Amino acid sequence: METQTERMSNTSEEDNKLEYADISSEEQEQERAHLKKVKLENNGKGSLLLTDTKLEFVRKKNFFKSPQLELSVALSDLHATEVDKENNILIIEWRQENNGTGTARLELPKGSDSDQFCNALHDSLEQIRLEAYQKEQSHHYKKYLWRTAYFSWMLSKYLQFIMYDLSQENWDNIDANIKQLNDIVDHLTSDCGIEIDAQFNSLNETLSLRDSSSAFKTIISVLETCGSAFKEQVIPWDKWGEISSIDVSLPKWEDIGFIYLFSGQYHLLSLLQYLNKTEAIEETMSRLVFLQSIVNLLMHPELQEDVLVNEFGEHEECEYEETAFSQADFRIDNTSTNIDDFAQATEDLLKQNAGIL
Repeated sequence: METQTERMSNTSEEDNKLEYADISSEEQEQERAHLKKVKLENNGKGSLLLTDTKLEFVRKKNFFKSPQLELSVALSDLHATEVDKENNILIIEWRQENNGTGTARLELPKGSDSDQFCNALHDSLEQIRLEAYQKEQSHHYKKYLWRTAYFSWMLSKYLQFIMYDLSQENWDNIDANIKQLNDIVDHLTSDCGIEIDAQFNSLNETLSLRDSSSAFKTIISVLETCGSAFKEQVIPWDKWGEISSIDVSLPKWEDIGFIYLFSGQYHLLSLLQYLNKTEAIEETMSRLVFLQSIVNLLMHPELQEDVLVNEFGEHEECEYEETAFSQADFRIDNTSTNIDDFAQATEDLLKQNAGIL
């Protein structure tokens, strides 16, 4: 079994009580429990120290030697602990860097102090496991949100492709795009819990009949049904309800609705431009400029934390247009070129955040 040693400095000449600050040059941690008269197998007697993050054994000082740190194990690396109550021995196992396993046997003194120490160790390990589980769930939840945002974006994109092709009666392109939409709808239903199967099946039927008029109406129904899922502000899957309410660092469910709105307005723009609907184009561009500012912050939350320091050295919230966007790759204006660049960058980032290769 490997051990770590560290010579203590500035030790006092008092009793055997060892303070964490005396055996480590690192920032002092919160001590949870401290047990003296513990014997580490093959290393003599000393003290066992439990902090927020570590379990450490420090060998008792004597006339010739200062106390030495013989064992230090991160609680996050501990994967097994066992108490042999008959012999009063604490057995621990932990992961090592080389994928091996470290083992130590610690003989504890008899009495309630040892029981209290073991209970504190158990509680600390349970807390760390809970935090690890919540972190893992947060990761999955965040991936779920980004996958929902990406596939709803792609739904809007391909539906607008079909609307454009319907205006030109390009049935070959429509048949190719509907195949792409089948996969997108499958992901939205199975991965994201957004039920649009009925409306999409109806769209498939009208397209197979080459019924352009009905197809336009059904496309609008599909878009509205998907959008209503975000308006409800209720996550379709109950399994995410608890974590979404406590992890404020993650994007909220309704935030994905703004991304979906931007996608719908942006992909509508090309159809309006083709139809030369000047007034509608201007109204859509105005909405896009507004939504662009929101989406940019959702995709780059660090911009929300920008602050300015005034002449008195006090922090003030920055003016969004002047500071946040000056650090971004995109400026707010009403040009379609800028919107195109922003939309493509957003789609790429959504795909990346969703973990789609």
